[in-house]
Amino acid sequence: MTWTQYVTGTGGDGLWVHSGAGLSAPTTVVLAEGTELSVDCVSYADTIGGTDPAWLHITSPTPGWVADFYVDTLWSSDNTLVQQGLPECGTSSEQPAIPDDGSYDSGTGVPTISAPYDRDAAAQWALEHATDVQNVFFPGCTWFVSQALWAGGLPQTEQWNGSDSHGRLNHLPGTVAATAVDDFIDNLRSTYPLTTETYLSADAFRANAVPEAEVGDIIAYDWDDNSDFDHLAIVTSIAEGSYPEVAEWGTTDLSEARAWIDYSSRGWTWSALDQTWLQDPDREDATPGVTATLFHIEAPTAPTF
Repeated sequence: MTWTQYVTGTGGDGLWVHSGAGLSAPTTVVLAEGTELSVDCVSYADTIGGTDPAWLHITSPTPGWVADFYVDTLWSSDNTLVQQGLPECGTSSEQPAIPDDGSYDSGTGVPTISAPYDRDAAAQWALEHATDVQNVFFPGCTWFVSQALWAGGLPQTEQWNGSDSHGRLNHLPGTVAATAVDDFIDNLRSTYPLTTETYLSADAFRANAVPEAEVGDIIAYDWDDNSDFDHLAIVTSIAEGSYPEVAEWGTTDLSEARAWIDYSSRGWTWSALDQTWLQDPDREDATPGVTATLFHIEAPTAPTF
């Protein structure tokens, strides 16, 4: 039996998932208010809210345990969830299996993905390395952003790391999620579900200002506005008028006139390559329909319950 329930009553803070029933169990990820849960059984541990000792074992969107107090069940001491038909898991020591995906330490069960994100450190790395010589065999924008985020404290995982290699003859560094735009975005969304996304339309490009942007955010460009991201850059500063400035590695052109452009700092709507606006229909690599999405990474570090 599986119940479908929803996170509620967190005041917008979200609900922490634990690797076992109770507050002493390590936390893994935090689920946003309204997140749908699949619940397969109930156990009992720390009482939350002064009244509710029930802890729910969930199988999605990620395996683990959550405090029933912040889920929209109808638990009461006179009408427990077991009485309502939800099976009891057993004792509070019963824990779900540790996923073998690199997101947990296999020995301790402690998550490896709940590290803080130092935005300034990520931006500083980007500024220091933006003019490094790039690998001409693949567009390096995603590899550049991945390295900046690791410098900012986000931990590498089995799916997203710089120690593996891939491609023909394994000549490309890191995992696919560390070097390919769409795979990077998919990994970001699944690993940090509280990350917010702000769509930047053609009007936003004309306005230039992005009040939501902060240093350390990621801007994903869609050159043709076809819902397929093509390029990444990291916000390194906010100029006057809420205008984000970014650093990046760009697609290199080995022709003499267009090689090794300095991408260490540019306005997010400006082409450093052509010294004109990205929407300019007359520039050499014209992208008049360009749009983008701002990713504001949220990497929670301490449980609130």
